[in-house]
Amino acid sequence: MKFNIIVFSLALIIGLKSYSQSKIWIYGHVYENGKNDKQGLIPFATISYYSYENQSELNYSTMSGPTGNYLIKPYNYKAKYHAVVEAPGYKTIFFNLKEIPEVWNGNPFSGNASVNICMVRDSTKMEEFISPREYTIKQLKKQYKIKTFKDLIEQISDVKIDGMDLLTQQGGSVRIFVNGAGVTSEICKEIYELPVSIISKLEYYNLPKGGLYEGALDIILNVGNVEKAPSYILKGSEFAF
Repeated sequence: MKFNIIVFSLALIIGLKSYSQSKIWIYGHVYENGKNDKQGLIPFATISYYSYENQSELNYSTMSGPTGNYLIKPYNYKAKYHAVVEAPGYKTIFFNLKEIPEVWNGNPFSGNASVNICMVRDSTKMEEFISPREYTIKQLKKQYKIKTFKDLIEQISDVKIDGMDLLTQQGGSVRIFVNGAGVTSEICKEIYELPVSIISKLEYYNLPKGGLYEGALDIILNVGNVEKAPSYILKGSEFAF
């Protein structure tokens, strides 16, 4: 049984990074440049990629994680896009993204194309600090008999399951992260059967209304690596124009 749990967990973690294989994809962080060259990461920003030719046609939409990280995969790297990035307390950012070549500086290019996004605070908007409500599995297991993630959710007042969707109690959509990384809707279906024995804790964020999601839930596992803030200085993308 323990072996099956480990295999299941590893398959889930691998799925977060490699689901829907793509030769080139987008990975980056949403951030701001603060005082004394100190950079800050911006969680739960909405990143939308529209067709460059038809900017009313939405091609991709995602949300940055607790450390400002975001991933777009699969990704059609042969097309150009018009990007719109929004976050509470910040000015909306617009930029265009050119095609990503398979040969870059004379060398074959594949894998992660970094597109970091720098935002600027908006003094006309009230800054909203989003702090998580933490649920430790050790505490919950003392009160309830829970075996899977679905059992666990039923004991938490912030969210509810409606069919295969995770919602706030008011009916708003909830974005799911695992170890700080966003997951696809296909993987979300598998997460409900995730054994609670490999879950360390849950962090729930109540998000400002008006965005794609009204809540975010980060499932921290006992296995795998948790997304961390980058140790290097973030810069804009050479693919942006």
